[in-house]
Amino acid sequence: MTISTFLKKLWLKANGNHRKNEQKTIENLIANYNDFHDALLVNFEYKTNIDFSDKSYKKRINEINLIISCFNIVEEVKRETIKINFLEIEKFKYTKFEGMIFEILVQKENDFTIVDFDPIILGHDETGKFILEINPNSYLQIKFKNLFYEVIE
Repeated sequence: MTISTFLKKLWLKANGNHRKNEQKTIENLIANYNDFHDALLVNFEYKTNIDFSDKSYKKRINEINLIISCFNIVEEVKRETIKINFLEIEKFKYTKFEGMIFEILVQKENDFTIVDFDPIILGHDETGKFILEINPNSYLQIKFKNLFYEVIE
């Protein structure tokens, strides 16, 4: 165990688990889980705006929940199961896929963010990081305005 890890654990023990109050934004998600390499999509669900009680109908999906088993790089590459709630969905694309996630692409487009779980890899830069672009044939792609997530295991 490194000194910084020891100090972090000591601080957490004295002050409580900081993750309970942490802002669960896309920035935190990327900081904690990076590119989601070797992650598994465990489950997903979507909720529509359809409400039959008042006979209203809207064509847009309102919320998508993904449950993913992935590695937290901040917590010594600890495997965690997280639930990501995507809100204000503009586009949702899913094709059955039972493999591991290799890399994700997060890209801003006006007021929306696009997360592509199967981006095209064009090469890599001088630091070794992949150069990615949106894959029109991606098995999982979500365009949304807001998200939050929580660690469930």
